[in-house]
Amino acid sequence: MTTPNYRDPRVLRQQRHRVLNFYYPDCIDTRYGGYIAQLNEREGFVYDRQTKHLVATARTVHNFSVGTLIDGSVWCQTAAEHGLTFLSNHHWDDDNKGREDDERAEALHLRTKDEQ
Repeated sequence: MTTPNYRDPRVLRQQRHRVLNFYYPDCIDTRYGGYIAQLNEREGFVYDRQTKHLVATARTVHNFSVGTLIDGSVWCQTAAEHGLTFLSNHHWDDDNKGREDDERAEALHLRTKDEQ
């Protein structure tokens, strides 16, 4: 088995497409907002819908933003905007005027209005 040449732009483009297509559309959380980052790496099944981590959210926004900039995919732009909205509305610490990090708040555990 040979190691892919990650200096080759074609290899990087293929890898990016594989990653984005693995997560999309299953990572878009229409119930709690943001992304579902807890997907099994091999089969892709969701094992936690509610937990939201700042780093995972920011990383996914970045990945979809890069997909938008490089390929211009409309679904990548929509997915990036979905995550940015969640970052602004849920990961913001108003008392400290910054983002909640994993040191102070390991993760957001969200509930819908029906579950509260």
